[in-house]
Amino acid sequence: MQAGDLGDGDNVRDPSETASATETAPPETSRLGRPCSAVCACAASDGRAARAAPLMGIEEAKLSFEGFTVQRRQRLEEFAHRCRVGECHLGHRLTKPTASCICDGCRKPLAEQHGQGCRTCDVDLCDTCITGLSEINIDSIQADQMHLYGQQCLENMQLDDAISSLTEALSMKRAVHGEGAHQTVAVTLRELGVVCMKKGDLAAAKSHLTEALSMKRAVHGEGAHQTVALTLHEFGVVCMKKGDLPAAKSHLTEALSMKRAVHGEGAHETVPVTLHVLGVVCMKKGDLAEAKSHLTEALSMKRAVHGEGAHQTVALTLHEFGVVCMKKGDLPAAKSHLTEALSMKRAVHGEGAHETVPVTLHVLGVVCMKKGDLAEAKSHLTEALSIERAVHGEGAHQNVALTLHELGVVCMKKGDLAEAKSHLTEALSMKSAVHGPGAHQTVAVTLHEFGVVCMKKGDLPAAKSHLTEALSMKRAVHGEGAHQTVAVTLHVLGVVCMKKGDLAEAKSHLTEALSMKRAVHGAGAHQIVAVTLHELGVVCMKEGDLAAAKSHLTEALSMKRAVHGAGAHQEVALTLHELGVVCMKEGDLAEAKSHLTEALSMKRAVHGAGAHQEVALTLHELGVVCMKEGDLAEAKSHLTEALSMKRAVHGEGAHQTVGVTLRELGVVCMKKGDLAEAKSHLTEALSMERAVHGAGAHQIVAVTLHELGVVCMKKGDLAAAKSHLTEALSMKRAVHGAGAHQTVALTLHELGVVCMKEGDLAEAKSHLTEALSMERAVPGAGAHQIVAVTLHELGVVCMKKGDLAAAKSHLTEALSMERAVPGAGAHQTVAVTLHVLGVVCMKKGDLAEAKSHLTEALSMKRAVHGAGAHQIVAVTLHELGVVCMKKGDLAAAKSHLTEALSMERAVRGAGAHQIVAVTLHELGVVCIMNGDLPAAKSHLTEALSMKRAVHGEGAHQEVALTLHELGVVCMKEGDLPAAKRGRPPICDRDVACAAVCGVEELKQQPVLSHLTEACPERDSTETSGSDDASPPGRLPGSWCVVSPRADPIWEIEGDAADVPFSRSDGANSSFCEFLFA
Repeated sequence: MQAGDLGDGDNVRDPSETASATETAPPETSRLGRPCSAVCACAASDGRAARAAPLMGIEEAKLSFEGFTVQRRQRLEEFAHRCRVGECHLGHRLTKPTASCICDGCRKPLAEQHGQGCRTCDVDLCDTCITGLSEINIDSIQADQMHLYGQQCLENMQLDDAISSLTEALSMKRAVHGEGAHQTVAVTLRELGVVCMKKGDLAAAKSHLTEALSMKRAVHGEGAHQTVALTLHEFGVVCMKKGDLPAAKSHLTEALSMKRAVHGEGAHETVPVTLHVLGVVCMKKGDLAEAKSHLTEALSMKRAVHGEGAHQTVALTLHEFGVVCMKKGDLPAAKSHLTEALSMKRAVHGEGAHETVPVTLHVLGVVCMKKGDLAEAKSHLTEALSIERAVHGEGAHQNVALTLHELGVVCMKKGDLAEAKSHLTEALSMKSAVHGPGAHQTVAVTLHEFGVVCMKKGDLPAAKSHLTEALSMKRAVHGEGAHQTVAVTLHVLGVVCMKKGDLAEAKSHLTEALSMKRAVHGAGAHQIVAVTLHELGVVCMKEGDLAAAKSHLTEALSMKRAVHGAGAHQEVALTLHELGVVCMKEGDLAEAKSHLTEALSMKRAVHGAGAHQEVALTLHELGVVCMKEGDLAEAKSHLTEALSMKRAVHGEGAHQTVGVTLRELGVVCMKKGDLAEAKSHLTEALSMERAVHGAGAHQIVAVTLHELGVVCMKKGDLAAAKSHLTEALSMKRAVHGAGAHQTVALTLHELGVVCMKEGDLAEAKSHLTEALSMERAVPGAGAHQIVAVTLHELGVVCMKKGDLAAAKSHLTEALSMERAVPGAGAHQTVAVTLHVLGVVCMKKGDLAEAKSHLTEALSMKRAVHGAGAHQIVAVTLHELGVVCMKKGDLAAAKSHLTEALSMERAVRGAGAHQIVAVTLHELGVVCIMNGDLPAAKSHLTEALSMKRAVHGEGAHQEVALTLHELGVVCMKEGDLPAAKRGRPPICDRDVACAAVCGVEELKQQPVLSHLTEACPERDSTETSGSDDASPPGRLPGSWCVVSPRADPIWEIEGDAADVPFSRSDGANSSFCEFLFA
């Protein structure tokens, strides 16, 4: 499975900092123009002490009433109105004030002014104040004060108080101005919409802003007007937050156009605010080029307005610029812009804790995480968390939870899953406390990541549970339609099901995710679509549908190249990697190597020359391809470098990915014949995997146990082999259940081979029969290479049991299936089965058919391996020589055996080797039959010397066999002094009888020294074996041989005839060529 779509990007703090008051459109003011210097005294008299707000004065030309209570002002207003009828509200007649009176309105002497007064009420007003107070509506003033108090609450983020005050102000204004359109009512509606937006009540926000916009258009007309543009701007922000990006772009574009019409094309403070948010909307839509264009213009305009120094609004746009670069994959530019934004914010706000600083620290941490610099990422996020806790306190807060979330993701990427789980648990708890028990997007995002951590820990049931809950919550939030964040969780749920082995469900989730992403992003090339195409290709590959896998991965690759360009990019490299693996599974090793080589080159360009996990993964697969090509030296080189790099990345402790490469390195060493090193690597891999996964059953542990069993089998330690394979089988059944499963069948197969080598043919047949049944159930009834391998081995077991008809039937079906898989051309596996089928026919006595199969096998092997010396070719030459000898064609027999001997010497070198000695032995026997006794004696003497060098001076069956034949030659030559007691030579019939009845009979007659030295314990029955096994009572790796005149059984070493065969789960078996006469 790839990193690019595991994390749910919706958790990253809303990249638009326009949610803060700093970067939104400036608030509109009511008709009350300036704040007074003192708190309004009316708070003490009208019961509003809990919401005291600064009193805003009216123009001095009308009246100055600072310090007056509401009741006092109401009395003065009523008195001014009563002046028109000449009496106060009590009915007292009004009189002209005396020169010593002071106006109760303006507090000025009345000496030179006219006015009216009531001596009973002790109220005097000048004519100016009477006129001014008659025009003032005190309810309108109170409504404006409530509006301003609501704005104050908004600035202090006291959102509930803000809503309460603004709602009351709105009600007052409607009472004053009626239900029609009025500018001051529209201003309060807009503020109410902004507060609701900040509270997250987007439906109410949209409703208030819609009414405000309609009212403003009615007041100001359809032309451009700044106050209409402000509401259009806020409307666009609400639509953006609701996820309706087309509507958001439409409103913001209209707002921008209107602002340009009002303020002109030059730099103006309000224009870049809308440019900024329009850039954020385009970024959210995925149109990164347009986003960059708007943000570039916004940045330029802000610098023109505010100068080159540090300024908060410039820093905000630098921040967004960094986010766009991050989304475009230009991480160095992203880091540069964010670093400048951070520096500017620190310059503006100082080194102390300020809430806007951790916003950029947070995103800078995310960029470093994407760059793979996890230490720096953790440092930035830890600092962001510390500042946020200082700003918001220890209680639950959304921003703190967001940073805890990202810190958990970084720890997950570092491989510290315990710390990751701790951070995500706290984040989840905090988000639940903030948002309550219902469905909420940000809670779902953390549930999503929690599922990813569980997936990485190998706890797939828990992973599925968390992701399913996240999916359900997201569907509740966003509805059943297509939505990006829903698709992200569907994607990861598909990956988890794939890891669980439930490929049908995995394919279903990924298909839905793909459909949803296409609906969101359209038909063009898009990275997020390509990621799901990639995973769908991997699922199809695991299902065995390599054509569909290649199709999805090819489309993903094309889409990624279109998005990221022709240069090196990590996402392109990931798909190249998987495409290489698919081609490897198809058997197209050349194309596989090409894709993996390009992927490796690209990853090195992206990550540099140092150690990196992604580079190590491709080195690993390149090593596997080289192993399959037979280039074991290059395979070992790539895997060794991969291992070194993984250790550098993950340290010396136990880590799953290190164990995987140790296992493959062990397999390569096994194929090279270095079984000690193979066992060492596999033992370390097993120890590491147990440390990672614990003592319970786990598939990856079972695979390594399987390989260790195969190595022990090749070393001849059949007891250890059986132990490891039995544990592997038990573990695989625990993981996959009682049903048919391919990986269970593979271990059943190898366990059957071990039992066959031990001579327990009944148990071998049982295991192989079950393996065959399971393999047929998994890939279906059609031809499949895995099925053919087990049919082959079952044929060998039947041959060993003497059931030659069944053996021929299984081998014939295996041959037919093998021809169907690789095609009609020459193929190594086909040649191996042809070889063994030839041996079975020879044992049945059908020498013509035997010769036909062996001749075709020889021709095919030469086509595969070329004209040079190759052990696998020599093996078939040897058997063809034996068949020709049985047919009586001694010239052809000698020719084939001579060529086999020459080839074996070229492969094995000049030293002593059992396989060379066996062919020398056979050649000696042919020379006996030809009557060429000197040549026979020469070949047999060299065979004897070589066998003694291989097996030592003690008694050994192989040595005895050649001693026997050498005795026959000496007897035929008349060399009676070689006889133990010097008796006359026994007849040829006695020698033939010795082959059937045993050497004990010869002990009772004058016996040649060579014959009496031969082992009297030799097996007298015609037997057969595999490359490493021998029948019960026989030495391992041996084949019995007696005089060809008594239906001889030839003995040669089989391990040199091994043909590597890689299996689909990473296990490796071998086709063993069984050599019979």
